[in-house]
Amino acid sequence: MSNEDVVANAIEAVTSKAVTDNEFRALCLSNPREAVKQATGLELPENFKLQVVENAGAHYTLVLPDAVSGEELNESELEQVAGGATSTTFMFLIAPECFHPTNDGDKPF
Repeated sequence: MSNEDVVANAIEAVTSKAVTDNEFRALCLSNPREAVKQATGLELPENFKLQVVENAGAHYTLVLPDAVSGEELNESELEQVAGGATSTTFMFLIAPECFHPTNDGDKPF
């Protein structure tokens, strides 16, 4: 199973339980690491930060790349820039209703 599959399954397990279990929902907000463990049995790495927010409309998280010192780029960094590849990750967390058409058939955006 790929990492993407593991993440997708974990998200499904946590959100499914949080929809119907108010106590678990509160745990998701106060201690998301423990909520993931309870729902999936997975322990998140210590350096992995997880934030859970209530559905109050669209939410956007931008993950900034590591800060660069004033030094010149090394060969590997130059290749990434020249090749257009980067290890920067952008995460878009959008309210679930944004993925479903509205009742009148209009696009949700």
